[in-house]
Amino acid sequence: MRNLKDKRNNTELLNKLIIILVFGFMWSLSEVAIGGALRKIGFHYRSGLLTGIGMGIMGVAFAIYRKPILLAGITFIAVLGKQLAIPLLHLTVLCRANSSIAVMLEGLSLAGVAAVMENRRKNGDVGRMLTGASAALIASAAFYYIGMHVAPCRYLLSFNRPGGLISFLTVEGLIWAVFSAILFPAGFWAGNQVKEYIIDVQIKRPAIYYLSASVLAVGFLIGNAIFVVAGF
Repeated sequence: MRNLKDKRNNTELLNKLIIILVFGFMWSLSEVAIGGALRKIGFHYRSGLLTGIGMGIMGVAFAIYRKPILLAGITFIAVLGKQLAIPLLHLTVLCRANSSIAVMLEGLSLAGVAAVMENRRKNGDVGRMLTGASAALIASAAFYYIGMHVAPCRYLLSFNRPGGLISFLTVEGLIWAVFSAILFPAGFWAGNQVKEYIIDVQIKRPAIYYLSASVLAVGFLIGNAIFVVAGF
């Protein structure tokens, strides 16, 4: 009986690790590839859209496994993925500090809000919209203070004045919240569509499940590295 319990615990731990790696590297790839493309075309709401995309990816993972703690793990891997620029391009940590801080705050805020809202499933789509928007607003407020001290770029310093936080939330925070309010529920919906299939494969064909998940995780990581080297 104990061996069976240990086996189940090991399997559950492996499943969590796989999900964290897959979705973490997927998020970091979106930050590097999509973020770089949006920067090249001069898209004005790049930060807001990237925040929403990250929330959407987390929404998929949350719909499948309903474990807020996994969102924190996914966030950690996403930040590590973004830091590939340091060894590959020989950059300093501060070169990607602000974007990494933003990702970390977005993921941790979402994990915290999702944990609180998890017991209110009757809220449905409205509750998930509030979850995404609230997490984005909390993250943007925290980013204002933390980013201002860790890596104060010229744009962020333009808000360093009386009432700067309110101005930053109006200009950036609300945009983050709007995209997150749309894309977190969208990601959650997408996760629900594939949830039964993924769990079915995981249980009935574990070899295929683990192989496919590993290929995805490695593929996202390699793609991340390719876009980093390409200057995205």
